Amino acid sequence: MNSLMRSLLLRSPLTIPIFFGPAAVLAQSSGLALEEVIVTAQKREQTLQDVPISVSAFSNEMLQTMGIDELEDLGANVPNLFLNSFNNDPTTVRLFIRGIGQNDVQLTQDPSVALYIDGVYVGTSVGSGMETVELERIEVLRGPQGSLYGRNATGGAINLISQRPNPEALGFKQSFTAGNFGLLKSRTSLNIPISDKAAVKIAFLASDRDGLTKNDGAGDDWSEEDRSAWRLDFSAELSDELSLDYAYDSTKNQDSSRLEFIHDAVNPFGLATFTTEPSKGRPDRAVAARGVEAADVEVSGHNLTLTWDASDSLTVKSITGYREVDSLLEHDGTPTVNILGVNPASLSTRDTEFEQFSQEIQIIGELWNDQIEYVAGIYYYEDEANQQADSWSVLGLRDPNDITTSENESLALFGQFTYTPDAIQDWHFTVGLRFSKDKREAFRINENSVTFAALGGFTQSNCEDPYFQGAACPGDPLGAVVGTSYDESFENFNPSFTVAYDWTQNINVYGKVVTGYKSGGTSQRSANPESFGEGFDEEDVVSYELGMKGRFWDSRLALNVAVFHMDIDGFQASVQTGGTAGDRDFTPVDDNVIEGFEADLTLLLAQDLELRLGYGYLDTEMGVDSIETLLSTGQVQITEVVQEIAYAPKNSYTAALDYRTSVGVGNLALHLGYSYQDGAVTSLNEFDNLSLDDRGLLDANITLSDIAIAGGNLRLSVWGRNLADEEYLIVNTGSLRELFPGGALGLSPWSTWGDPRTYGATVEWVY
Repeated sequence: MNSLMRSLLLRSPLTIPIFFGPAAVLAQSSGLALEEVIVTAQKREQTLQDVPISVSAFSNEMLQTMGIDELEDLGANVPNLFLNSFNNDPTTVRLFIRGIGQNDVQLTQDPSVALYIDGVYVGTSVGSGMETVELERIEVLRGPQGSLYGRNATGGAINLISQRPNPEALGFKQSFTAGNFGLLKSRTSLNIPISDKAAVKIAFLASDRDGLTKNDGAGDDWSEEDRSAWRLDFSAELSDELSLDYAYDSTKNQDSSRLEFIHDAVNPFGLATFTTEPSKGRPDRAVAARGVEAADVEVSGHNLTLTWDASDSLTVKSITGYREVDSLLEHDGTPTVNILGVNPASLSTRDTEFEQFSQEIQIIGELWNDQIEYVAGIYYYEDEANQQADSWSVLGLRDPNDITTSENESLALFGQFTYTPDAIQDWHFTVGLRFSKDKREAFRINENSVTFAALGGFTQSNCEDPYFQGAACPGDPLGAVVGTSYDESFENFNPSFTVAYDWTQNINVYGKVVTGYKSGGTSQRSANPESFGEGFDEEDVVSYELGMKGRFWDSRLALNVAVFHMDIDGFQASVQTGGTAGDRDFTPVDDNVIEGFEADLTLLLAQDLELRLGYGYLDTEMGVDSIETLLSTGQVQITEVVQEIAYAPKNSYTAALDYRTSVGVGNLALHLGYSYQDGAVTSLNEFDNLSLDDRGLLDANITLSDIAIAGGNLRLSVWGRNLADEEYLIVNTGSLRELFPGGALGLSPWSTWGDPRTYGATVEWVY
C-alpha cells in the first residue's frame, strides 16, 4: 500500500469505528430510522449494509424523484461513474466506473462495465441509450466484479431491475409529462391478475421532444427525441417450489444526434468558411452544412427465469436471455465548417445488426448449519454481429466496402463461498472463483484506401499483401477485396478473497482482493490488415479495497466508505494508426494504476427530512510515456501518452435534500439535488487529447402525491434539471490539431454539449 492510499485511509471515515466504536450508536432513541435497502449485487437478496461492495442503489421512488429515465441520467448521480455518448451516437452509451471503461466502442472489443437487465447481460453498447418502461431499482456496483459477473466487469456492473407483475390486485397506471423544447411523454401500465398465483403486466412508453439546438439548414434539428417502447411481463407460481418469470421488451429510438460544434477556430489563411460562426458557448441554433438525419434503432429481448426452491437452504435458478439490436445511424462530423467550399469531415453511416443468447444456472444455498453461504453456477454466452459502414469525405465515397462480422462464444464456471465460523461469528471469510473460456472470431473487408489506390497510391508490396489481392492496386483500382480474418481463444482464472468483520451490530468493516478480466480482441477500424488479424491480448485488473459500512445515531445515519488501489495490465489503449482519426488499433499497456476513495452518506435529519451525500476521488497513472506501433508501411509510430486515464474525473460529489410531509389533500415531497464532476482528459494520446471542463448541475422536483380521486391516487410533479443552465461539454475532439496548430484551416477542436436547462410537469394516476 503506497503513501497515497495510506493518506486516504487515515483521513477517511474508515477511522470512525476505530475512534468511536460502539459509542457512535449510543445516541438517544428518537424512534426514527432509515429504511433497509435490499440489493442483489451478490446474486442473492441482502441488505446494502451487509454487502462488502461499494454499491449505489436507487429505488423506484428515488428514480421518479430524481427524474432518472435512462442510463445517461445516472452519470451525474453516482460518484466515480462517468457516462457519455459515443461519437455523437444518440443511442450508444459509454460507461466508465473508477476510470475503467470502453473509450472506443466496437463490435470486436468488450465493454469494461457490465450492464444487466433483470439478470441478463447486455453484450453491446450499441442501442444501450434506451429509455426504460418501469424499473423497480438500479444498482451500480463499483470496482471489478470478476468472480460473479465475469470477463466484462473490470470497471464494475450496473443492474437494472424491472417491476414484476402483482397477482394480488388489478392495477393501472397512466402518466403524462409535458416540458420545454416541446417534450411530450406518456407512460401506461396495466397489471392483470390471472389467478392468486399468476399475473401479467403490459407497459407502454411514447416520448417526443423537439431538438435542443435548432438547425436552420437541411434535415432535422439536433438532439430531437422520438422514442417508443413496450414490455410484457408474466409471473406465475407453478407450484409451492417452482416459479416462472418471463419478459419481452421492445424499444424503438429515432433520436437525432447532438450538435458537434467548432469553437475557438483560427483561420488566418481564409480557407475555411463557416455556416455558423464558431463560439465558445453552447449555441441555440446553427446551420448544418449537410442534412441531419435521425437514427433508426430497434432493440428487443426475451428473458425467462425459472426459480426452484428445492429446500429451505437450496435454490436453483435458470436465467435465459435473448436480445437483438438493429441500428442504422448517420453521423455527420463537424457539420458547420467548409474548407475551400467543401465540408472536410466524413459523413458516415453505420448499419449494425447484433443478436445474443445467454444461459446461466445459479445454485444458491447454505451448508454446514448455515455456516457457509454460497452462490455457484455455469454461464454460457454467444453473440453474432455485422456492421456495414460507409463514409464520404472531400474526395467522395471513402469506404465503398467496409464490412465487419464477428462471432463470440464464452463459457464460465463460477462460485462464491462465505464462511462464518460458529466460534467467531463476527468474522466472515469469502472466496470467489471463476474460470472463463472465450472464443472470438471476426472478419473484415475494408476498402478504406480505394480512392488513393486509383491515384496510384499503392506500391507493389501492398498489392502482394493477401488483403489486396486483385483489388485496389494500380491497373485494377476497383477490383474485389479479399477480407482479413481474426480467430483467437482466451482462458482466464479470476479469484477473489474478502475478510469482513462485524465491529458492532451496526458497523461492518472489510478488506478484499478482487481480480477482473476482459478478453482480448481486434480492432474493426484497423488500417492494417495484419494488425487486424493479430488482434490484442486480454486486460487484467487486480483491486485491493478496504471498506466500512455502518449505521449510527440509532440507524438515522448510514455511512459507507471504500478506499481502493487497482493495478491494470494489458490496458487496451486505442491509438490512431492510419490516416484518419477513425483508423485505430488497440495496444495493450502494462503497469497502470488507479487509486481512489468513495463515500456515501444518508442522514435522516428529522421525520420528514433526509440528506444524501456522495463523494468520489480518483488518481490515475499510465504505465508508459509513449507507445510504439508498427504500421502497415513498416514504419514505427511513436504515440506520446497522457499520464491520466480518460474520463476519470479526479473529484466528483453529489448532494441531495428530500423533504416529505402530509398536507390536506395528500403528501408533499420536495427534492433538491446537486452533482459535480471535475474536468477530465478524453484520450490517452497527446496527439488528439482534449479536456472536458468541470461541471455542476442543479436539479429540483416538487411532488404532490396520494391525492384520492376516481377510486385511485393522483400524483402531480413539477421538475427541473440543470436549473442554472450550466454549459458543459460531454465530448471534446481535436483531430489533426497538431498538424494544423490553432485550427489554421478551420480544423480546430469541436465539441458536444450536455443538455441545457429543461423543465416540465408530470401528472400520474394510479389505481
